[in-house]
Amino acid sequence: MDAATKQHLKRYWNLGDVKAHPLAKNYTLTIACRIFLDVEDQDIIAKLEKPIQQISNGFVALPINLPGTIYSHAVRASNQLRKDVGQIIKQRRMSINSENREPPKQDLVSRMLMETYTDGQLMDDSDIANQIFGLLIGAFDTTSSTLVSIINCLAEMPQVYDGILRGGPRMCLGKEYARLKILIFLHNFVTKFRWEKVFPEEKIVYDPLLKPIRDFIFAFILLIHDRLAGPNM
Repeated sequence: MDAATKQHLKRYWNLGDVKAHPLAKNYTLTIACRIFLDVEDQDIIAKLEKPIQQISNGFVALPINLPGTIYSHAVRASNQLRKDVGQIIKQRRMSINSENREPPKQDLVSRMLMETYTDGQLMDDSDIANQIFGLLIGAFDTTSSTLVSIINCLAEMPQVYDGILRGGPRMCLGKEYARLKILIFLHNFVTKFRWEKVFPEEKIVYDPLLKPIRDFIFAFILLIHDRLAGPNM
């Protein structure tokens, strides 16, 4: 997870202006795909992100399943996501069966493919897909919203930067996946960068998911500086 976080920061969080809100979502999904599906291909991750975003929008939409509505798009997106995840699982099972041995990988799907029901039968691909579906959806908005909230608070209170760095990250490794992911991202982000809000007046709202008020325009834009070089770089 730490290596993936460093790679993500190096690839997307360049010095200068960045749109923090969509990048935080991409980060949480990237980590989830690696841990749950052992998928690192950014093209595949981008393919999964589109329906997940539509599903997320559907959570706060009126439940009117008519063509053209947000809810209708979310329903279709959920079917597409199950299909895409199911295809990944099917290919993984074929790979395991062709090798005729337990999977060497430790991602969640590979482990679930070896799990059995109480009657000794292997889990169905559809059941595994449903489990992974829920995990991907759950990991998308909640963790990224927490990251954006913390980054926003630090941008408004830069005097606490140095206090965060004292002693390094501290957390029991047995804690929940989401908390560990947030800790690792913030540790790498804070030790590498300083940042400020490009639009200081931009506020964050919760309705119920966190987002910038003018998300479609600003997407919570940050001006990022190298921590060692300072703000004049």
